[in-house]
Amino acid sequence: MSKILALFMGIVVFLICPMFNQEAEVEIETKLSPPKTGVFWYSVSHTDQNEDLKGYARLAIEKEEFGEYFVEWEWHVYWKGEPKEEGRILAFAPDFSLLHSMLIKDGEDVANLTLEDESYITQTAAAEAEPVEFSSDGITGLPFLFAAMASFEMPSSLTRVHYDDTQGFKKLGTVNYTVGEPKKISWEGKEVSVREVQVELKDSYALQVGVTEDRAIAYINQDGQKMMLSSRNTEDLFLSELEKEQIDAPVENGFTMPMLFPTLSAEALFDHFTKPDLVKKWWSPQAEIELTEGGIYRLTWPEEKKEVIGSVKSFEPGKTLVLSLKWDDDPADAPMRNVSLEFAPMEGGGSTITINETGYTDSPEDQKVMEIHLQAWQGRLIKLMELF
Repeated sequence: MSKILALFMGIVVFLICPMFNQEAEVEIETKLSPPKTGVFWYSVSHTDQNEDLKGYARLAIEKEEFGEYFVEWEWHVYWKGEPKEEGRILAFAPDFSLLHSMLIKDGEDVANLTLEDESYITQTAAAEAEPVEFSSDGITGLPFLFAAMASFEMPSSLTRVHYDDTQGFKKLGTVNYTVGEPKKISWEGKEVSVREVQVELKDSYALQVGVTEDRAIAYINQDGQKMMLSSRNTEDLFLSELEKEQIDAPVENGFTMPMLFPTLSAEALFDHFTKPDLVKKWWSPQAEIELTEGGIYRLTWPEEKKEVIGSVKSFEPGKTLVLSLKWDDDPADAPMRNVSLEFAPMEGGGSTITINETGYTDSPEDQKVMEIHLQAWQGRLIKLMELF
């Protein structure tokens, strides 16, 4: 995940519910095929050169322990010289009903939707949680994702219900997926077989999505915008092009990641970072924590032979925890990273946590380390949310 997505992460709620271990009460009629998991990079361009659109996108699909799916999406472009960004975080149950959705545009959190106690709620930092009508076959974004899940048995079609997360999850209508016959395309000098899936929401949008036989998304076309799968990291390619044009991006030395925990108090959230028995439930199998200034803070994964070690710099129960940490797989000359966690109660219950991690240089090597650390934080916090 790029460092820009760190700014995206504002106010994510990931309640991966205990319902994963139960049978879903609402059956989705259409049987879906799982998409290919992994990290996929796309180049972004436009068929009309006058549009001056170029950039990259990243899609990450991960299958979790109990069969749920976690999806990250980044879209970064320069359109007529102006930067535009979009990020999405999605979580699906094993039957592909939506568990969580978050939309971030140009660095701002736009919408959050979470399944909680069999009801969907929407919440942002600026507003209290409130219930919203949402069907089990609903989608909020990335309609192309379900093109990779449609049956290849002909004739084949699929429908989903699209809700607009930029308009308070207003119901837009039914999205129709129509799967075409196999066809060959030229991709990076070789021939690849795909199914082109027509994705259409009447009076709203129409996409053409190429899906490979192993359920990877090969391309996405919409209104002249083209996203083509690449075997290389398109972020690196894109940034390389920017360097050639002498377009300098601002240098950052860390990342910030706020999150919401609607059912957990600030004090309880603080305890899950400072009490070894609670830390072991979601973070590391072994934990040694001395909650005193200068006290040790060590997390260990014996089977993976990994360790994070550092110290407690300062703390205020239920409010702040400041750590100095180093990961053993960091470069030998890497400095200690400064990790600041801020906990705050929310009106109506629940709490927020804001994680700030600094201590990075703008070198490509250190930026890669920062990306790895961000992904690690994200994965661990999802595990913490699974407890509630």
